[in-house]
Amino acid sequence: MLIYSLERTKIKMSEQAPIQEQHKLNERMAKTALMLGVVASLAGNLAESPDRAEAVPHRLRDVHELPGYNKRVSSETRAKLADSTVVLMSRYKGSNDDWEEVCTVTAVRVPGQNPDDRLFLTAGHCIEVGAQSGSFKLPSNPLKSANFMKAQPKEFVITDADANKTMRHMTPLGEVTGISVNTSGIDSALLRVVSTGDLPQTGKRLSDIPSISYKRAKLAQGRQVAITTSPENSVAPINTTGRYLGTVNVRDTDNGPMRKIDLVGIKPKTQDKDACLPGASGSSALAENGAVLGPLSFAVNFGYKKTPAVPSDTLASPDAMLARNLWSKDLRVNMKDFSTICGYSHTPATFAMDMLQGLNNPAEKYVQGS
Repeated sequence: MLIYSLERTKIKMSEQAPIQEQHKLNERMAKTALMLGVVASLAGNLAESPDRAEAVPHRLRDVHELPGYNKRVSSETRAKLADSTVVLMSRYKGSNDDWEEVCTVTAVRVPGQNPDDRLFLTAGHCIEVGAQSGSFKLPSNPLKSANFMKAQPKEFVITDADANKTMRHMTPLGEVTGISVNTSGIDSALLRVVSTGDLPQTGKRLSDIPSISYKRAKLAQGRQVAITTSPENSVAPINTTGRYLGTVNVRDTDNGPMRKIDLVGIKPKTQDKDACLPGASGSSALAENGAVLGPLSFAVNFGYKKTPAVPSDTLASPDAMLARNLWSKDLRVNMKDFSTICGYSHTPATFAMDMLQGLNNPAEKYVQGS
């Protein structure tokens, strides 16, 4: 999960740690560094955002004043997203280790897909692709995505988010056979999954997981969206709602390219209720009009009302506060009531087709050493 500093609390390991554990630690550090870049580089690199408000530039609007505030999601829409949300697990190829939870994924349908294929959307940084992580560009690739199934060291399965967390690794729903990772700067991956034939403890099969249509549509600021995720810090999936706040431009590093992010604010009172913490990466948000936000790329937390954060060792760092202040000013929205801001990759109209094409575009053609 690309998140400001929660990962830093986990970067503690003895010098005698196994090599594979050190490798996992390095992955966490790399992902943390990427989010540090997102937040820390905002001060000097925040460009004018697509949803920038022009009128009354110095007054921040409260959320209830936003034009989409009264547009809510129904219980049916929330249930649809929850039913389509599963968990991505991985292990190193040939290791026969237990599966480990990586990210949250959403079953989707995209125009032009083979009707027999099962497709799932997640974040690109959930897939280890050598030195690259998250949003990156592959200039040698003439398309906007490529299939990294062979050009990375892990194998993946999906499992039922409703299954007991301690048992999920024993009964996966499906095996990932294709991994289209975006190579044009959008933190996203589209997975092709086939059934394992096993029956998990919940009695579900892959065919029982419904897919939502991947649809892009303009959302009014303040509109409510449904969120379902399976974070590491929660024993069960978190089903909640958030408020769409607008689209901003961020850089992952000081010199990196700009990318668009859709911001959604949520109000968890405690960390175990926060739907955008590590493990939630790759999840989607769904509006009542069918518009899909995502996948989730990062989050910035400002502390919880019931457990006030200490700036020196929690998510509520000075850089996080700076990010919130810059976003608030840029979008002219008062964000102080939100404990966490969730950052979803903003996708263009051609996104679904671009990702679908990547499944038939082997990455080993462009990546050395594959």
